[in-house]
Amino acid sequence: MWAVDATPLLGVRTGVGMFCQGALEALGGRPDLDMAAFAVTWRRRHLLRPLVPAGVRVVDRPMAARPLQPDVGPVLGSPHRMVHRSG
Repeated sequence: MWAVDATPLLGVRTGVGMFCQGALEALGGRPDLDMAAFAVTWRRRHLLRPLVPAGVRVVDRPMAARPLQPDVGPVLGSPHRMVHRSG
């Protein structure tokens, strides 16, 4: 199984959200791949299912975002944390 962070599909669709949608459509259409999508959000995970294309299943287990986001401060040379990441 391959899983993609589909959090960018929630809310206003940005360029990252458009890319995520296109990638899920292309990968979900391949019969040789078992595709799944998940959202790294506790409260909005239930909104993902109708946004995911056919051929991709949704994993909607609760996930709190903060513990799953790596601290990129040392990489960026600043105290910032990554706000978004896409699988």
